[in-house]
Amino acid sequence: MKREKLVLKVRRAIENNAMLKAGEVIVCAVSGGIDSVVMLYVLASLKDEYSLKLVVAHLNHNLRGAESQREMAFTKALAKRFGARFHAKTLKEGALGSASVQEAARLERRRFLEQTAMKFKAAGVATGHNLDDQAETMLMRLIKGASLSGLAGIRLKRGMFIRPLLDVSRAEIESYAKANGIEYVVDSSNMTDKYLRNDVRHHLMCYIRRRYNPNIAETIARTASLLRADEEYIGREAQKAFQDALITTDSKTITLDVDKLVGLHSAIVSRVYLSAVHFLIGDSKSYSHYVKQFIDLIKSSGPNAVLRQPGVWSERNYTRVTITSKAPLRSEFRRIELAVPGLTVFKGAGIGIKAEIVAVGRVPERFLPDEATAYFDYDMMPRCNLVARPMLAGDRIVPFGLAGTKKVKDLYIDKKVPAFQRRVIPLILSGEDILWIPGVKRSDLYRLSGTTKRVLKLVKTVNRDR
Repeated sequence: MKREKLVLKVRRAIENNAMLKAGEVIVCAVSGGIDSVVMLYVLASLKDEYSLKLVVAHLNHNLRGAESQREMAFTKALAKRFGARFHAKTLKEGALGSASVQEAARLERRRFLEQTAMKFKAAGVATGHNLDDQAETMLMRLIKGASLSGLAGIRLKRGMFIRPLLDVSRAEIESYAKANGIEYVVDSSNMTDKYLRNDVRHHLMCYIRRRYNPNIAETIARTASLLRADEEYIGREAQKAFQDALITTDSKTITLDVDKLVGLHSAIVSRVYLSAVHFLIGDSKSYSHYVKQFIDLIKSSGPNAVLRQPGVWSERNYTRVTITSKAPLRSEFRRIELAVPGLTVFKGAGIGIKAEIVAVGRVPERFLPDEATAYFDYDMMPRCNLVARPMLAGDRIVPFGLAGTKKVKDLYIDKKVPAFQRRVIPLILSGEDILWIPGVKRSDLYRLSGTTKRVLKLVKTVNRDR
């Protein structure tokens, strides 16, 4: 195989996917194995063309003793040969633990490469993933189960990471190394079948090539490319839908318009949900199996419903759905005597009630009630302590300005108060009479009049330290 053919293939991938810009610093992740070493050779051959500054990064996982040390020394010498800066790190023995060593190693390697890129102000990190890696990854994800995003495979470019050799087969890499007398080291752990990737590489891929399709790696890579295009399109549409449905957002809570979601295809709704989860907790991979439950929540005929998942809660409230990483409000009181005057805080409910007694000679306009404030003729009230308690079944109130009584539950429904909030709103009582439902409705009892001399003023406050 001629050297120019592989280099041209890599250059084409770089240009078509905007992997590099002239004058950039690029971190090359080099383990010492054939793939990463060939990648370094190819990028070094393009260095002058793109005016690149290369940094060779090597993480010693310290899993194979002298062999690991040999690989680090080899990589350091290779960096020196190309005039590249060398940056390495050696993990402490046993740092990766004993369970899922490969996954722990992958995460440590990614963290190390990101830190190296920051240290050297690099524009990107190049890794040696190739066409066969792509096929193996696809098969592994099929075996374990994956969404369209997972089956889209390894990206040529994702964030700061670039894969210049992703369109190059392992056979092409081996031919290139042989034709150019390139030396590399062999990782003995790649020979064992105890890891799934090695098992797929040594047995499943070989079996498919021999019995069904000798070009299986190319076929799977082509399929991944098609699926990736579909995923990118659906992802863009889902992002538009997310922005269209978004009502409010902060670092811990996202509120969406149900009416904007209910008519959308489930493929869009699922991605809106996963985008919200990712925004709130920084990861959404483990939440894919909750997608159907969220779609059912959105399309539910009932006005209120709750979906509780580890670390994330979704609450449907009529035409709104709230997704939050905050633990739901909990009422931690049964019956509390109000401080009059003073502030009574309801732990777990997120609110407090401030009471004060104001002396007046007549009814000024400033005593007009609103949802967060209520006024009562203090001298008309019976001489008993005010208390607060959660709603009980059958509770009724005499609504302000209305004749007769009404169920508190019906008031909540009329006001579209979310079910989870109903459980934590303290009802303010004088004796057995409900005076006020903070933020919802005051009663018609003990109204101010022209003879009122003292006013009981009750104010709903926000307790942010709930």
